[in-house]
Amino acid sequence: MLDWDRIDTVLLDMDGTLLDLHFDNHFWLEFVPARYAAR
Repeated sequence: MLDWDRIDTVLLDMDGTLLDLHFDNHFWLEFVPARYAAR
């Protein structure tokens, strides 16, 4: 059993749960590479 009193954050990483596949693709394939390249 999980000790929920000690858990700060729960991340649900399932397409469509919070954000759709279009957002995932934009974030990982466009946004992240562009930010990394700008460094």
